[in-house]
Amino acid sequence: FSPFGEVYETIHMDLPLTPDEIINKKEKEDILPGTYETIRIKIPEGIKDGQVLRIKKKTGNKVREYLFKVKI
Repeated sequence: FSPFGEVYETIHMDLPLTPDEIINKKEKEDILPGTYETIRIKIPEGIKDGQVLRIKKKTGNKVREYLFKVKI
């Protein structure tokens, strides 16, 4: 909970990437767990196996933080 009445939730996920995706793509689309919602994840240059990408999404008073662990 936050002092502003928001509810925080942190979700840990693996993000499998192929070497081709790392070299040729700037983004990857993935489906969020428990939803039908897709999310675009920006793939930074020089990303390495085991790095964590953090994305926050807010809907209403709920804030979800997605932590994607890169798996190459």
